[in-house]
Amino acid sequence: MRWPRWSARRRPRRGRGHPAARRQREHRPLPCSGRQLNALGQRLADGTSSDAGHALFAQVADAYQAVLDHVGRRLRELGFEATTRVKTTGTLLDKLRRDPTLKLRSIHDLAGARIVIDGTLDDQDAAKARVIDAFASCPRPPVEKDRRKTPSHGYRAVHVIVFPENMPVEIQIRTNLQNGWAQFTESLGDMWGRRLRYGAGPDDPDAPAGKAVAEGLTRAQVVEIWVSFSELTYDMERLDLDLSAARADCCGHSSPRRSDSGH
Repeated sequence: MRWPRWSARRRPRRGRGHPAARRQREHRPLPCSGRQLNALGQRLADGTSSDAGHALFAQVADAYQAVLDHVGRRLRELGFEATTRVKTTGTLLDKLRRDPTLKLRSIHDLAGARIVIDGTLDDQDAAKARVIDAFASCPRPPVEKDRRKTPSHGYRAVHVIVFPENMPVEIQIRTNLQNGWAQFTESLGDMWGRRLRYGAGPDDPDAPAGKAVAEGLTRAQVVEIWVSFSELTYDMERLDLDLSAARADCCGHSSPRRSDSGH
């Protein structure tokens, strides 16, 4: 007996638009679509968001917090002491307003974690490799951003963006020196304007820096010196690697492998 072509033995194919197919491709814990999220970001930035919009953003923040909690637990399982945070509404609005073309869905540091390494640049690379391996099975592969050789206004670190539940979480990996530089920059930004953190310079740049920071210098001069100090700290970290290799050679041991990042 020949079965009719319409028989249930042949199950219809599910196209890309079929709801089940979409669920198989992506699980979204967010309370809205990417398009709706971008529209919400636009309304928040231009001040036209309603109470319902603010309530929706609170739900979005809760979803990111849940994913971030998972990331934090995984990092602790790896032995890292990680701090975590979801951007506040004020910080997010600052970022959206600085760049009107920026879409809320494309912001990768809405949720973030930080690891501070008590070690060398090579130890930092080893930590980066472990983080990438730990989140390699996410819906999207981790993305690395190395800001050591090409710093952002003096800021140096390694960032790894991971995608649990297909949601981006930025993991900052810093050495002690990199973290100390960044923390002092944050403090200057709190005193002299948040734009300083993004390379725009301090508010009232010709004003005296004050005794608490640097007597006899202006704010702009202090920022310029501090940015140049970032290069000095990076040179110190690279010199530390060279000295470690020299000590190993003197002791008759093989020299440690230099980092792949080209220090």
